[in-house]
Amino acid sequence: MLSRMAARSYATVYRILGVPLEYDRKRLRTALISIFALSGTKHIRIHSLAPNYTLSRPSQVATVTFENDPSVLLSGKRESPFALPSEDSSGDSDDEDALDRAKITLDTRFEGLTPLRSFSDEDDHQVDCIAICGLGGHAFGSFKEKGGDYMWLRDSLPRDLPNTQIYLYGYDSHLALSESFQDIPTLASALQQTIRRLTIHCRPKNRVIPRPLVFIAHSLGGILLKQAIVQMAQDPNDRMIPYFIIGALFFGVPNQGMEINSLRTMVQGQPNEPLLLQLGQGSDFLQKLTQDFEQAFPFPDSSIICFCETRLSPTATRNPQTGNWKMGGPPIKLVDPSSAMSGRVLDQQHQLNPIDRNHSELVKFALHDEMYDTVSHRLQYLCQIASSRIYQRFPNLEFALHDAVENGNGTLTESLLRCGADPQKEVRSTQNRNIPRTILRRVQQLHHYILQRGKAEPNRLFCFLQWVQT
Repeated sequence: MLSRMAARSYATVYRILGVPLEYDRKRLRTALISIFALSGTKHIRIHSLAPNYTLSRPSQVATVTFENDPSVLLSGKRESPFALPSEDSSGDSDDEDALDRAKITLDTRFEGLTPLRSFSDEDDHQVDCIAICGLGGHAFGSFKEKGGDYMWLRDSLPRDLPNTQIYLYGYDSHLALSESFQDIPTLASALQQTIRRLTIHCRPKNRVIPRPLVFIAHSLGGILLKQAIVQMAQDPNDRMIPYFIIGALFFGVPNQGMEINSLRTMVQGQPNEPLLLQLGQGSDFLQKLTQDFEQAFPFPDSSIICFCETRLSPTATRNPQTGNWKMGGPPIKLVDPSSAMSGRVLDQQHQLNPIDRNHSELVKFALHDEMYDTVSHRLQYLCQIASSRIYQRFPNLEFALHDAVENGNGTLTESLLRCGADPQKEVRSTQNRNIPRTILRRVQQLHHYILQRGKAEPNRLFCFLQWVQT
């Protein structure tokens, strides 16, 4: 959890950022062969290539491995930008042309959002699933098979969730020699901003409301998700986003705290010591978070399914000669099963699911792992019911959404035109559906606003949803 073993039997996974949207795998492979002077296609493997629309300039993100890492990457220049080869086949391109060409960046940190799949038809993309790593974890490595290259979120889950985009979410929470003074609310704010971009700014034009959200959270990742939901519920700009969260799978999330004594010497006197103390057993912060989360996420149709470890975890020890830390100390129980429960009264109907592994291995599944099948089935259920659950949470908006969503009859403007064309008729219609007239009046006001502006703005309906819920 807190250190990287020196010996490796698997390839380094690189994330490539900035791949143009028009590139396919063949074109990207050709470009990489040219950039790194590789001798053939067998020396590189592109595992995933997916669009990322959360960026200011939408592009694609890839995960790749090399048979032998190019020397330029081993020299520490892996995060330097590399210009993509020119399409000019004459060979006349010059240095000035290189400045204008698109550039890609390779990294191994995987911080922020990383999509893991693409869709041949974007209409098939119905749900978003975000996996959040834990304390001292790595967005990719935390979910990768121990000692191998298989990564279940990338290599198996897309096949089992055909209508769901899988995202990794990474952040820096390493403990040893850290200069970061981020605490849980600060880390949660970054996650909140990412979720905001995904739900509000990355919605296709043919969708009038955001896609439903499902989460996978390990350890500290679940605490950050809970805190982010609390902050969104209190933020006037984001308070509607929790309505689109269907549920989550929690793996070893220390809702009531975890054993931190073995880690305190690692952070003593460092700026990140308060972060670790917030996760301790009996933490006042976690107790308050449990209460706040119950109020911020009160939907009876939501589900938080919890998994707990049943094996002791090695503790951190320091080599007195090198000063390096490694997980080789006496094993202890990091998160008690009682702490792994979400703490919501609504989730007491769900039985706690034990996994016979230690804390860091809770989310590491091998190919054909029986526990993966259990987890996959839980996720399939959440994703299958996601869309219907969302519309059930907005029963009073049926008249505004019916044409635009259920019948697919065009834009919000057209839908509101139908609703407002005959106000008296619409009022009579709403009497049979128990829709308050105040909401109808707001629809009509919004309709007039759109007519005055001359067009419907992409996020106008989402703002409308926020408005009518007040």
